[in-house]
Amino acid sequence: MSRELVLQLEKTIEDFWKSTRLTHHDFERDIFDRSASAYNYQHWQKLIGLAESLLEFDRITADMVELVYMVMALDNRKKEVTSFIVKNVEEGQFEVIVKYALYSPYPDTRAQIAEALGMKVCGFSKHYLEKYLIDDHPYVVSKALEALSKVDEKGAEQKARNFLFDESEVLRQTADYVLKNIES
Repeated sequence: MSRELVLQLEKTIEDFWKSTRLTHHDFERDIFDRSASAYNYQHWQKLIGLAESLLEFDRITADMVELVYMVMALDNRKKEVTSFIVKNVEEGQFEVIVKYALYSPYPDTRAQIAEALGMKVCGFSKHYLEKYLIDDHPYVVSKALEALSKVDEKGAEQKARNFLFDESEVLRQTADYVLKNIES
């Protein structure tokens, strides 16, 4: 059953690329609007539903999770898959998703997983947020810092102070926002 879902999701993703006349390589290079919904893809809900169905399996494989990450990256505006993960995925499965996401080629996916760690606080949240805080992409680090402020205010305050003078404007603004929220 899981293999059938994987094949169906792969086919639906392939159909998305054909309908938009883009490739996943274009997406990885960040040359389009980072949201599949912007392309009015007619099977969008099917794509989301298939990704969510894969997450319902007790044992998720690397192949399955990679497909889910691609859908998450395409879904960066509404974050439907991320919401599903926060509400429905068991803690053990969530940790697998979080761990694999560290190596996802999609910054949007890594950022959403960091954000999810602040919404679904688990015993391992702080550990993984520390790893997301050293990501190469400022958007990922920004979301990790915001999430850390929900998990460990004192740790987030210290990290935020370090980012106040970062070269990335996004990180400076997030650090300021986090500090203001902690102080209020």
